[in-house]
Amino acid sequence: MKRTLIAACVAFGIVAFNASEAQAIAIQYDATNIAGDVWQYSYSVTDFAFEANQALFIDFDSDLYSDLQDPQPSPSADWDVFILPTNDPASDIPGSFVARSLVDAASLAKPFTVTFTWLGADGTTPGSQPFTVYQVLDDEGNLAPIEPIPVQGQTSPVPEPATLGLTAIGIALASGRRALRLRRNR
Repeated sequence: MKRTLIAACVAFGIVAFNASEAQAIAIQYDATNIAGDVWQYSYSVTDFAFEANQALFIDFDSDLYSDLQDPQPSPSADWDVFILPTNDPASDIPGSFVARSLVDAASLAKPFTVTFTWLGADGTTPGSQPFTVYQVLDDEGNLAPIEPIPVQGQTSPVPEPATLGLTAIGIALASGRRALRLRRNR
C-alpha cells in the first residue's frame, strides 16, 4: 500500500509539474499543405488573456514565406486582425500576422488560420515562427513590449500527450493493481 501511495504521489507530481509549465503564453500550430507550395497554419493561443490594446505578432521570414493572406474570418469580434506583407520592400520588418485585442480578457484559444506560400527547399515543411506580444501605446500604432518582461517565444507544433506523465500514471496504476492482487492472495 505504501508503494502505491508513493507511486501515485510521483505520478501526481509529474502531471502537476507539466501543468505548471503551461502558465506562460503558448502558441500551438498545425501546418497543412493545401496544394503545391500553398500551406496553411492553424493556431491557438492558450493560457493567456490579452488586455485591451495588446497585440500579438507572429513573424514570417520573407526568405521562407510569401503571399500571406488575411485570415478569414477574424477569430472573434474582440480582435482587429490583419497581415503585414512579407514582400514589402519599403519595410525592414518581417511579414507578420497581427491580432490586436479590442477588449480586456480577450482570448485566442479558438483556432485561427493563416494561408501562405512556402518558399523553403523541396522536401522541407514550414515550422515554428517567433512571436511577440506588444502593448499598443497610441492611435498611431506605436508599440512597446509588455513589461516587465517581453512576452515572446516560438510557436510550437500541437503536442503529443506527455510521455513522462502517461508513463508515471501507468506505473501508479500497475502498482495499485499489484497491491490489490497481493491483498487478495493473503
